[in-house]
Amino acid sequence: MVTTNRFSPGFITKVADNNAGLVGEDTLSHLKSQLLQQLQGINRGIFRVASSKKYDIEALVKLLESHNPTPDPTLNLEKVGGCWKLVYSSITILGSQRTMLGLRDFITLGEFFLTIDIQKSKAVNVIKFNARGLKLLNGKLTIEASFEIASKSRVDICYDNSTITLDQVS
Repeated sequence: MVTTNRFSPGFITKVADNNAGLVGEDTLSHLKSQLLQQLQGINRGIFRVASSKKYDIEALVKLLESHNPTPDPTLNLEKVGGCWKLVYSSITILGSQRTMLGLRDFITLGEFFLTIDIQKSKAVNVIKFNARGLKLLNGKLTIEASFEIASKSRVDICYDNSTITLDQVS
């Protein structure tokens, strides 16, 4: 069973799971399956999603959130610690920025992972990428941040560092 959690502005799936024993597990499994089905073929929503599809995705996320057994997540941070895989983001790359950079046509984004270390109050995002036709430009972007509790349901995130690591050319 895959555990899901919603961190605005994205939907992420926990990579390793220990069953939380949720009531209505069949309902949750069905909702999760529907959501994952809606997410197929949209590259995590980063390069624009039709508004009707975005509405359907966000409605499914809200339904899943309504079944969340932890209404005050910052009081139970141990539940969000670990490694997560981003499967959807409501942040999009639009307009002249995207066109100028040519990201959609030039850069292919691979997996997005977020590792949350509760003890150290640190989070590390790793985004794999490759530039089509340019083997030299395959690698990963690592973004490190620290966080502190801001309320019962939110944390403040502070950017610490980022690095681009290129794959070795053979």
